[in-house]
Amino acid sequence: MSNPLNTNNNNGNDEEELNLPVHEEELEGRTDKNDLHVWVNGAKARMHINNSGNYSSTKVWILFEEKHEWFDNYFFATKYYDFESPGVLCWGHDKTQWTILHRDNDVDPMVNPPKKYWAGSKY
Repeated sequence: MSNPLNTNNNNGNDEEELNLPVHEEELEGRTDKNDLHVWVNGAKARMHINNSGNYSSTKVWILFEEKHEWFDNYFFATKYYDFESPGVLCWGHDKTQWTILHRDNDVDPMVNPPKKYWAGSKY
């Protein structure tokens, strides 16, 4: 399967190349209230790793702040993930790879994400 997000596209933001890779430990235990602002293959996103309770598995949660052709609802979550190395997220059974980089928190975040896709979701 080809990578659904273009790894060479930084949406015209040359500063992205200077951002540091995200380590898995930086995402663990966060929630939608204190998620990390990241670049996911050049797309603005917010991200955390958490167990939502009620016997559910630990998942990686990503809310894209920009519409992307591959995600109609801006939201992505999976329990099938692994960080092969800092900044390299592999997910799904076919181990699709995404590059996860830090981005400055002064970039305008999505202030009120759609509730059905994020806070309090059943995903």
